[in-house]
Amino acid sequence: MQNKLNGLRDSNFLTWTGVRCAVPSHLRIRSREVNRDHVRSLQFKIGGRIFDPALSKSRDFYGLLISSKATESRGFIKLKSKFSVDDVEAKKAFSLIISCISETYVQCFQFKILNDILFTNSRLPKIGVIQSDLCTFCSTCPETIDHLFFYCVYSRTFWEKFESYWIAIAKEQRKLELKTILFGVTDTKCPLFNYLIVLGKLHLWNCRRNNSLPFFSSYKKLVKRKYETERHIAAKYNNVKMLEAKWKPVSNCNLLGT
Repeated sequence: MQNKLNGLRDSNFLTWTGVRCAVPSHLRIRSREVNRDHVRSLQFKIGGRIFDPALSKSRDFYGLLISSKATESRGFIKLKSKFSVDDVEAKKAFSLIISCISETYVQCFQFKILNDILFTNSRLPKIGVIQSDLCTFCSTCPETIDHLFFYCVYSRTFWEKFESYWIAIAKEQRKLELKTILFGVTDTKCPLFNYLIVLGKLHLWNCRRNNSLPFFSSYKKLVKRKYETERHIAAKYNNVKMLEAKWKPVSNCNLLGT
């Protein structure tokens, strides 16, 4: 008998299906009920709630598997404490990465900022990569994330021009602070504004890597390239409405072409 079972286990799909169909239907139903009762007995409590394998879907099992690994980094915990950010606002900040940004490498860039794992000049001397920790742009202060993206005189000039740029294309005034630049705007829905802020930080970062000053004219060219790329993708996949919903403030603005 055991040899026959082993042979059935190694058989093809048609043979297995034939044997299964030979079993009376009422016995097959009884087998499923027994299995379901067995699964229900495996219920357990995790995170203050009951996890039921019989009622859970794939995403529930995935959430269970990563629950012990998906913890906040030390860098983000320090950032939350620094700006008094609660868990709800923190969740929104990470949600913006997915909802406002389509490019994977730009998403990763913003993720690194939130987790404080960008290696600026303040960290590179500690691992022997460079000798000086001074800012690439101004060469007067240690190049921390806060200094590079906000406090540096060249970065402040960049963001002042960004504010004027946003007024011109969106007819809306927004004052940028360090928290807004690092986290984005989480209290209202403004995907384009948040996306352009991330592009601004990416522009500053690329200028730092190239050891060049962050001219705002180069940033506007970057915005234009991003818009043209997304417009081409939207036309290819017939998704123009989503493009217009995101880029409406700048789609007909002459600043985009300069």
